[in-house]
Amino acid sequence: MSAALCLEEAGLRFLLVATSRCPAIEHLRGCVGGGVVPAHALDVAGSADGRALLASLLRAVELAPDVVIVPAGLPSTLFLARHRADLPVCNLYPVSDESQIAQLHDKWEFARLCDRLGVRTPTTWLVRGVDDVDAQVPPEGRWVVKPIAGHASVGVRVVDSTARARAVVARIGDADLLPVLVQQLVEGDDLDVSVVADHGTVVAHREQRYEGDGRLTYLDRPDLADMARVIVAAAGLHGVFHFDGLRDAKSDEMFMLECNPRMYASAHKSAYAGFNPVTVGMAVARSEPVAPSPTGEVTVLPPSWVVRRMLARDTDGLDAASREGMRAQLRNPVSTLLHLAELRYPRLAPWHVDERPTGWGEFDAAEGQASAW
Repeated sequence: MSAALCLEEAGLRFLLVATSRCPAIEHLRGCVGGGVVPAHALDVAGSADGRALLASLLRAVELAPDVVIVPAGLPSTLFLARHRADLPVCNLYPVSDESQIAQLHDKWEFARLCDRLGVRTPTTWLVRGVDDVDAQVPPEGRWVVKPIAGHASVGVRVVDSTARARAVVARIGDADLLPVLVQQLVEGDDLDVSVVADHGTVVAHREQRYEGDGRLTYLDRPDLADMARVIVAAAGLHGVFHFDGLRDAKSDEMFMLECNPRMYASAHKSAYAGFNPVTVGMAVARSEPVAPSPTGEVTVLPPSWVVRRMLARDTDGLDAASREGMRAQLRNPVSTLLHLAELRYPRLAPWHVDERPTGWGEFDAAEGQASAW
């Protein structure tokens, strides 16, 4: 949805290729068609379905030489990384090597990379069982237990003692989901930075803070952007990356937590705030000039707030970014209602379920924990 809304914000029409039907996206004004492909077409290198998909993409480039192929999730990003040598550079949204994407998606490997580069990150341990908790984790403190690869808070637990950490790790072991990470909990604000990189150089970026009530505030945080630049340069990264950071409330220092090496869920809100990662990435693919990154503070309200204000005809107090988001929803009323229904009833959106880390969704459900999904 975020990638599709970014395309719409850029005034572009698009075809949607997905592993299941996505009604909310299909009802966007910019979506002019598409098709469904088997999920394993993206997962298995050299499969017949994968070769057929690649042939279809090449045919699309042949029929429309100015088309750009934009990945909208981790499986499609990995698929295009695997086949990027087969597709014309000017038609392919920038993607890094498959091995680089896999390293960044692995939270343990990412933490080790940050340590090697001197990028500040919370103390992190790789835990293969309860014995590792006893041997590595200090007896006092607050810790986050989380999957090595995951997103949207799936499988995440916060514990306030080693005993609780042992209990959580034991349950995870019973579910056959080990190893996991145990990470120092830094009290503060969630501050992220999104970047588009051109072979190791950040060409555009925007920092954002998640507010407790669901708002997103875009602001200037140069130290966080510099941390991302160090990682991008050292790894020679290419494409769009969303780095999760954390500001220590006591010291105001920034910590780097993890990286999403793909189009991120709030990309469309970044676009409303002046940083459209699809537009920037397409400019990189076509060797076109990139506009300077926007600066200053701006807030984007969550969809439910916007809808309530739409119904009440109360638009006072909305800044430019929220107004643009509201206009996008007004242009697509059917899509807006369908998407709200999907958020309220996740089973209506099988593509949400398909992207959850294997086994962790069931683990959360068994423990009565609802993730960000």
